[in-house]
Amino acid sequence: MSLDLTADWEKTDCPGCQCNRGFVFLNLKPNAEFEHSHAQLIRCPDCQLVFLSPRPNRNIIGQFYSDDYAPHQTNKIKHHKKSSKEFSSPPPEINAKLLDYGCGNGAFLLKMKALGWEVTGLDASANAIAVANAAGIKALHGDFKHPEVTTIKFDCITLRQVLEHLHNPLETLNEARNHLATKGKISISVPNIESLPYRWFKEDWLGIDFPRHLLFFNPQSLENMLRKAGLKVLKMKHIRHSSWLRESSLNALKAKGFSFKRWLGSKKLSSSVISLWAGLTNQCDCIQVLAEEED
Repeated sequence: MSLDLTADWEKTDCPGCQCNRGFVFLNLKPNAEFEHSHAQLIRCPDCQLVFLSPRPNRNIIGQFYSDDYAPHQTNKIKHHKKSSKEFSSPPPEINAKLLDYGCGNGAFLLKMKALGWEVTGLDASANAIAVANAAGIKALHGDFKHPEVTTIKFDCITLRQVLEHLHNPLETLNEARNHLATKGKISISVPNIESLPYRWFKEDWLGIDFPRHLLFFNPQSLENMLRKAGLKVLKMKHIRHSSWLRESSLNALKAKGFSFKRWLGSKKLSSSVISLWAGLTNQCDCIQVLAEEED
């Protein structure tokens, strides 16, 4: 697919703080799927957020989520339910409500429902909602303005690998905060642009996911954004995903050919060892925070 970056693609200031003094963090090279892409990752000197510019605008971003997009597929439910490492906790009380924003196929909500939560999902994909509903999950097409959730307060709201897809993340975080019950918590997980795998593989890192990923966080920029949205971080941890490392390695092998580092990362045993080291040194692919509304 060839992209015309003059039509339906937009340059943007920092989505985290509206700073217009960003500098080039990474030039994204043209690839086989997007032959004429010349987008860049820009780093904000103020809040440290890295963001895609030019980026697909809201009118066309949906075309990059094809019907076979993995998080929306029925055949991913069993695997994901078994292997998810991001936020898994029993409810604090009977009938505690959990909302998963960007719920995809509902696999995570199936797991949380089994733990005792009263679950609801929101997603922009009608296909994903259909899959989740078929699995027995209450999932709604839309966002926090959906009439079935506008007046509900939730004990926990999760945004799992979602924030990086959003054009206006602060708007979504503010809406999420407004939907928290008293002492409610928000759990957010995002890829980590300062991870060891990113430094090894750059544009071939799985977390780039051009052009679906619009934002790229490190621990500081994520905390900065949450604070701007009126949220305070209670806990932050690094989440190991050795499969992400293997996929990044395979991407790099395909794009650039053999090197020992790429080969090493592509093997299951060695990728597990490397991921373990990344976890011990806080250099994992994924960071997760638990936050609540500021006093």
